[in-house]
Amino acid sequence: NTPLHLAAANGHIGVVQCLVETKEGKKTLNTKNKLNQTACQMAGHNKHSDVAGCLVTAAMQKLTVQPTSSSKKGHAGHKRRK
Repeated sequence: NTPLHLAAANGHIGVVQCLVETKEGKKTLNTKNKLNQTACQMAGHNKHSDVAGCLVTAAMQKLTVQPTSSSKKGHAGHKRRK
């Protein structure tokens, strides 16, 4: 189990929130343990719905592409040739 698994399984919402804000924590959102469970599944199994909700939200935010400063410019900064 990852630290995220342990915090989720035990209902430690504050720890889960801190972990999912880190780069390493985000990487382990979909990691499965030896029992083939994600941290979210462990939270749900142990009836920690607040923790499961937090993990679902974090996973959705991870999937949402945030524009970077270079991608904001895109093609708008380039003039078209005539």
